[in-house]
Amino acid sequence: MKQRQIEIIPAILPKNLKELEDKLNSLKEVYAKLGTDKPTVQVDITYGGLISLSEKSFAFIHEIIIQMKPILSKFNFNFEIDVIVDFEDEEDFKIWRELDVGRIIFHHESKLSNKWLKDFNSNIELGISLKPKTSTEDIFQYLENIDVIQFMGIDNVGYQGQTFNPDVINKIEEYRKENPDMIISVDGGVNLENAQKLIDAGTNRLVIGSAIFGKNNFACQQAGSVQEILEKIKEFENLSN
Repeated sequence: MKQRQIEIIPAILPKNLKELEDKLNSLKEVYAKLGTDKPTVQVDITYGGLISLSEKSFAFIHEIIIQMKPILSKFNFNFEIDVIVDFEDEEDFKIWRELDVGRIIFHHESKLSNKWLKDFNSNIELGISLKPKTSTEDIFQYLENIDVIQFMGIDNVGYQGQTFNPDVINKIEEYRKENPDMIISVDGGVNLENAQKLIDAGTNRLVIGSAIFGKNNFACQQAGSVQEILEKIKEFENLSN
């Protein structure tokens, strides 16, 4: 039985800043047609995407953040940034608040320190993401410092168009029983075949990439038309009503 309104969040995994802006422009048209005010859009930042595999330095990543800011400022979206990188120190971690977005999701497996979350000192909402094989007990330490838990539906994080791991559904059900008030998000492999099961398990937010935009795993980058994207979003929103 559905117990809550579900938020549908398109996820963009751009290979460069031009693709990011192009897809944001498509979503701007889509939400104008839908009459949606300030929707949430997730931008995934990962190695092999906006961050070159050959350039993982603090300076390079900081430059990407600087270049993203004026692009994001053009759009009336509530941006959620999914940061899929490894952190070397607290300075490396704290630069992400410079984006001044609505929410940032950090991955438990990215050499994360709970102290850094405590000291983030920002109005930005924070979330922790965990892979299917990561125990929920591993993230207990973060709970007082976060607003959202994101369950990854795939094992190979940072690539869209992968097969969903159905074990995540039971994991969400068990976690929801113990944590009735926590916001639960699911990202990776979400599609029309498993979305209702995720809703019934207790999910609040469905983050959807390839099932909205089409395959997007750095080998196939072509997004669907504005009308195709609109129809996909409407199909998911109909599930949540």
